[in-house]
Amino acid sequence: MQSQRTTILSSLPLQILIYFENWFVLGYTFFNACAFVYKGSSYYYPKYMWPIEVFTLLAFAAVQWARLFLASKSNKTEMLRPMIWSLLLTPCAVTAYWYFIYAQLYVLRVDVIVNAIGIVFVGLELPFQLVAAFHFSTAIYI
Repeated sequence: MQSQRTTILSSLPLQILIYFENWFVLGYTFFNACAFVYKGSSYYYPKYMWPIEVFTLLAFAAVQWARLFLASKSNKTEMLRPMIWSLLLTPCAVTAYWYFIYAQLYVLRVDVIVNAIGIVFVGLELPFQLVAAFHFSTAIYI
């Protein structure tokens, strides 16, 4: 008869960060959509830039949703593969935050603050994800 390990390897701080970042990304996407409407009505937007920035926001939201879903699934089921995929999507998220701070057409002060909060979330999650991935990879199932 095989015995299973009873040690819990999932990370509660990581799960808490994932939970709050899920809400942050939802609010962030809504905020940026409203900011695009404000910028479009207050500033001159070239016709070719509007679709690029909206597509970038929607792609970013999809990548963030996938990254957070994979991290949460991995943390709850203690599986390594989804955590690795989540870690591989992390540079994409940081690059998108960087784009929205430095490279979009019009950057408001509130954009910088909100994107900095997003980078802090990713920076706080990363060490917990690495530690959880290490624990999942070294777990011995007897």
